[in-house]
Amino acid sequence: MGNILGIRIENEVLLVNPCIPRQRPGFEVTLTRRASTSIVAVQNLACVCTGAASITLNGTRFAAGQPLVTVDEGAPCPVLVVLG
Repeated sequence: MGNILGIRIENEVLLVNPCIPRQRPGFEVTLTRRASTSIVAVQNLACVCTGAASITLNGTRFAAGQPLVTVDEGAPCPVLVVLG
């Protein structure tokens, strides 16, 4: 799968490193691979181009740049990325 707005899936790993214009407040993208669906919401409250201040997957916080393992569970998996 290609890289869309700094979000991509490689094998079973979700890689998140958004890069957007400063003035854009954020975006949401849905990625589906096999039975796994990830709904990634990016918030840009700090008006920056890149740099995740926090990443949350299913309510669990991860370090910026840390690969997120996706699971083929059938239910949508919410991911929240806050730039800053």
